[in-house]
Amino acid sequence: MEVAIVDVHPSCRYSSILTNFTSLFDITRTSLYRKNEGDEAMKRVLTVVLISILILAVTAFVTIMIAISGFRYLLPNVAPVRLVDRQYESANEPLSELRIILRNRPATIRMDQGTTIRLDWNETEYEPVQIQEQDGRLSVEEGEHTTWRARFDWLWGFALRPMTVTIPATFKGRIDLVTSNGPVTLDSLDLAGPVNVRTTNGGITVQNLAVTAGLELATSNGAITAQDITVDSAYLVTSNGRIEVSQLLAKDLSLKTSNGPINCAAITGDTIRLETSNGNIRGTVQGRAKDYSITSQTSNGENSLEDVSGQGAKTLTVKTSNGNIEIQFTGETQSAGNLLSVTWLMKAGLVR
Repeated sequence: MEVAIVDVHPSCRYSSILTNFTSLFDITRTSLYRKNEGDEAMKRVLTVVLISILILAVTAFVTIMIAISGFRYLLPNVAPVRLVDRQYESANEPLSELRIILRNRPATIRMDQGTTIRLDWNETEYEPVQIQEQDGRLSVEEGEHTTWRARFDWLWGFALRPMTVTIPATFKGRIDLVTSNGPVTLDSLDLAGPVNVRTTNGGITVQNLAVTAGLELATSNGAITAQDITVDSAYLVTSNGRIEVSQLLAKDLSLKTSNGPINCAAITGDTIRLETSNGNIRGTVQGRAKDYSITSQTSNGENSLEDVSGQGAKTLTVKTSNGNIEIQFTGETQSAGNLLSVTWLMKAGLVR
């Protein structure tokens, strides 16, 4: 067989190579063109998004600055919010009841040797505190936020300082105090009572208090601390906060919280109830175990009262979940472990 050899002219070979390069260039150019089209579309979308974000940011900034300035750019005749210091002194007529209703403000009640009830606070000139004396009652009430400026008081950047209430030693009547978003302090009071204190998002601190009638302290998202208390009955309740009491004497005593511990030292009562969830209960009870009929319960925790029984006239109920119970009696012989608990209480400031 003979094989024919065909001699290809160089110009033909060059033409074929050029054709291949041209085809490859066309394919590459088409791909790049399509990619560029996608990139351009993405760039347009990103540009629109960035411009929108910038417009929103500028608008928010301008709005906040105008609000902080007291809207004087939009309302030239409206002056910035001002705080005014106030004082009030009751008449010399005897009072048997003090009723205070506040909003978003801490409060402190204390006693001195004066002869009248005195109030000291600050307020905005647009929302004055209303005070009235009638039929032996002194009523103090912070009005509803009725003006648009008061409804948005958080924009103005001012802070209301605590209302300080000073009562005379001769006042033996009833006290009702309600506030919100602020702590309450009661210091060195001797009353016939009863005394009721309620707040939210704030703690309650009470020390050196003697009340012939009952004491009720209630809050949420805050701790309750009570020291050197003598009352007929005491009901202390909170949520998402701890309760710490020491030297508390009451015929009927109830401490209740959730998501927080209860720490007590030298508490005394004919009926004692200690209840919490997701927290430990630790402390000391005056007397001996046999003085009490004891009920205790916990889950997922140790219980020092599990094997303690008593048939006394007094009752002690201790309940928790997801926490330990460690209660000791001051009238019992202390073991080394018990002494450790008392030492811990002393370090915590619950035993002096």
